[in-house]
Amino acid sequence: MAAAVAEADRDGGGSINATAKCRECGNTPTCNAHIVPKGFARLVRQTNNAVLEVSERGAFRARRQNGFSDQTILCASCDGKIGVLDDWMISYCRSFSLSGPPKPYDIVELPNFDPEIACRFAISVFWRASISILPQFRDVALGPYENLARDIVFERTSVRGCPSLHVQMMVLVSATLDMKSHISLPIQVRGTTGPYMVFAVGGLQWLVRFGNLPFGTGKERVIADSLALNNSSASYAVACPFTETADYELIMRSISARRKAQISA
Repeated sequence: MAAAVAEADRDGGGSINATAKCRECGNTPTCNAHIVPKGFARLVRQTNNAVLEVSERGAFRARRQNGFSDQTILCASCDGKIGVLDDWMISYCRSFSLSGPPKPYDIVELPNFDPEIACRFAISVFWRASISILPQFRDVALGPYENLARDIVFERTSVRGCPSLHVQMMVLVSATLDMKSHISLPIQVRGTTGPYMVFAVGGLQWLVRFGNLPFGTGKERVIADSLALNNSSASYAVACPFTETADYELIMRSISARRKAQISA
């Protein structure tokens, strides 16, 4: 099975701009900075022939097998600093495995996990998406929290106990699919208590919210707050059945579109 990059635009890509200034240090020139680290696409291709882009039109071989990059947002030095976070997360996902298949919505303890680095990694992906000029990420906006996100990424602010931040992680589980072969681009969605951002790589799905709105109400809020990686003394994730995610619904619509196209051909 080839991997899926959900809702990717086959014609996307960064434009060269020799005068662009780095959004961290202000220096020029800027480099070819990936929004989602290309190491995850390489991880996919270790077990699959190619990365596929999946949309409601169907599934196609991705034009950019290393994912989307933007040449207007970071200089090589600052991109390298973020690359330390990327490399740690890629290495963790490569070696991460569960002792047995968890039941849906089990609480899973994460071994050898560094929540500070992991949270900074997740926020870096959203920050890169939010400052990108690529059309694939036009709906990802951090608004008044853009500077806070940047300060967290570059270690000027700790994620621990940050009152305007909630980071939660899901372990995607499937009886038939290799979840390490699934990538979904960062998007902004609206939940029952307000907007939050989500993306998935390496079998893990990240949910991040900036602001003071809770992730749930009542018992849900208590559970969500106890699992927040930026507040908890231990590292936990929720086992989420892939069949209950929006990405799975998209893949099913893609398969249906492909079948209809084959029938009408």
